[in-house]
Amino acid sequence: MNKIELKKILDDHKLWLEGKGGSRADLSDADLKWVDLRGVDLRCADLRCAILKDADLFRADLRGANLSGAILYHASLMCADLSGANLYYADLTGADLTDANLSNVDLSGAHLGGANLNDAVGIASFHGERAVGIARIFGDDIMIRIGCKVQTKEKWLLNYVELGKANGYSEEEITKYGNWIKSVA
Repeated sequence: MNKIELKKILDDHKLWLEGKGGSRADLSDADLKWVDLRGVDLRCADLRCAILKDADLFRADLRGANLSGAILYHASLMCADLSGANLYYADLTGADLTDANLSNVDLSGAHLGGANLNDAVGIASFHGERAVGIARIFGDDIMIRIGCKVQTKEKWLLNYVELGKANGYSEEEITKYGNWIKSVA
C-alpha cells in the first residue's frame, strides 16, 4: 500500500469516526511494515491479518480495533504481525489481538484493558533505568522477568511494590515498572 492510498483510508476513517460520512478503515491484509502511524486514530479499524512489523504506532488509538485472523507469514500462523512494532503508549483497550504475533513489541505504557489476547504469542520488553523487563506471552499465560526475578503476571501484580522496595527502587521506578506490568497483564 502506498502513502496516498493509506492517507485516503485514514482520512475517510476520521470522517467515519466523527459521523461525517467516510468509511471505517479496512486495512485487513495490508502490508504496513515500517509505516509511521504515530498518534493515528484507528479506533474500530479492521486490521485483520495486517502486517505491522516494525511499524511505529506510538500513542496510536487502537481501541476496539480488530487485529485477529490467521495468515501465513514468516513461517508462522499468526494474525496481524506486530513483531518489532512500537506500541509505546498505544491504546489497545478492547482490541482483538487473537493470534497476534507480539514478538519484540514495545508495550511500555500501552493500555490493554479488555483486549483479547487469546492465542497471541510473543515477547514484550521494557527498558527501565535499572533492569530490563521481559514478558513471554502465550495467550493469557504470561510470564514476566524483571532482572533475575521470573514470576507469573498474577504474582507480579500482587507483589511488585514490595519487591521494588526490597531491592531499593524509588517510588517513581516502582510506578514505571508497575505500569508496564499492568499493561502486559
